[in-house]
Amino acid sequence: SGPCQGTPGNCAWNIGSNTSAEARFTLNTVPEGRVVAAMLPGARSGFVGGTPITIFASVVSRQSTPAQSCAITAPNGAPTNFSYRRVDATNTAIGTTNPVFDLASGGSASFILVMSPQSATPAQGYTFFPVVTCENAALTAVEGVNSFTLSIGTAPVPDILSIAATPSADGVIRIANSGAVNFMTAAAVNIGAGDGSAGANEATITVTADTGSADLPLTLQVCETASTGGCLAPRSSEVTSVFGSEAKFFAVFARAQSGSAIPFNPAGARVYLRFRDANGTIRSVTSAAVTAPE
Repeated sequence: SGPCQGTPGNCAWNIGSNTSAEARFTLNTVPEGRVVAAMLPGARSGFVGGTPITIFASVVSRQSTPAQSCAITAPNGAPTNFSYRRVDATNTAIGTTNPVFDLASGGSASFILVMSPQSATPAQGYTFFPVVTCENAALTAVEGVNSFTLSIGTAPVPDILSIAATPSADGVIRIANSGAVNFMTAAAVNIGAGDGSAGANEATITVTADTGSADLPLTLQVCETASTGGCLAPRSSEVTSVFGSEAKFFAVFARAQSGSAIPFNPAGARVYLRFRDANGTIRSVTSAAVTAPE
């Protein structure tokens, strides 16, 4: 920040009081790089004129090269205003808005993306791909990994926050043997409005699991669980539950097809848990990678 912000080359100004200055030093010749990114959660909802919608993002440079002079922008046609700030290890925003940032080789940085709804989206929502560009690299869009779905209405709507976990605690459903089963769990809570299907500020949400655009040799079943674990009803292809102000808990069971392997590919082999309201609008998505031996 300051009188030289955004000024290339030499810059001079008069100092009449105690002043802090910050400088970035960059490579004159930077090798071709590569960055990857992940967004969380996978879907958020809001309404025109409502409070800003936030998403967390992590950007990582590959081990062999740095990424220099990077910035994050909204895609053309996004239904929101957009800004971002860096966050620390506690996810607290730090520094200036919309900073230019550098990543060391194998380095990473985390951000909070802030979107103020400007226009309503279609019933299926708007797939938002944040654009990350660096002097020597650009982010390749991978739906469900570095994208999220925005659903914006003209009045307050349900807004489900969800997060998943796996037994291996690394975000991967690791099926140990051919034909075996493993699972992921998820917690979800509605921080928005109701959808008119139940009581005040309640929303009827249908929970399903799928593998996105990938055709994986898996059989998926879901159930709602107690906070301590254990299905409240037999597993099935979907679960419908009324969300109030308290958190709900779910499990997804993934059974591999005997004799069919699922190679480790976090970008392409994933299990998604989707939360739809009574109108069929996606209000949250969380996911985990999946892998299985032949």
